[in-house]
Amino acid sequence: MCYWLVLMYICTNVPDAYYVGLINYITAQLRLLHIALPKMATLEPDAVLQEKLAHTYGLTIKADVPADAGAQDVIQDRVYARLVECIRFHQEIMKCVDEMESVLSVTVLIQFFTSTLVICLTAITVISTETAYLPTYAAYLATMFYQLFIYCWYGGEVYLESESLQFSAYSCNWPETDARFRKTLRICLARMQRPISLTACKFYKLSRETFLLLLNGSYSYFTLLLQMNQKND
Repeated sequence: MCYWLVLMYICTNVPDAYYVGLINYITAQLRLLHIALPKMATLEPDAVLQEKLAHTYGLTIKADVPADAGAQDVIQDRVYARLVECIRFHQEIMKCVDEMESVLSVTVLIQFFTSTLVICLTAITVISTETAYLPTYAAYLATMFYQLFIYCWYGGEVYLESESLQFSAYSCNWPETDARFRKTLRICLARMQRPISLTACKFYKLSRETFLLLLNGSYSYFTLLLQMNQKND
């Protein structure tokens, strides 16, 4: 019995931990992008740029102001390169989300349906069971709630982080950049208006609202079965 209990625990919890770890990885990448976006249009030259200007133009930068137009072009090119790097980073995150959803969505959809049904049936059992078994069923019911919660909570983190990307990008020092940077930034902002989200086969979006929706569905099935049992009695 102990062997089978351990085996069931591994089979049910290890995939959940693995998938949630992947979701947290996406969230961490989005937070790194949040840090990079406001700083991508900073025109203050760093040590590497100073060396490049000194080698190419023989210039010495003082008071964070470039000496001539040639140095200014180098800075603008470097700022635009940062924007391109952020855009590529965002595209890689979206590609990773698509690949993850192709593997994750079917499993999560099955998890949602089974957990909703199991919560309903367990709640019916709790009402009619003996008092001695209540802690066991209550612990099992809490486990099923937790399985739904971790997917919806951490999936919602991905959506929220992605939703606020456009504000991070807009908060960069874009008024001091050239027309090429501003045009590319507008295209980037237009794409970021559609947040990244993980779904369960496009039926459910992993979010806090979905968690409440699933609990509401379980409660509806629970009340329906309870009324049927009362009529039969």
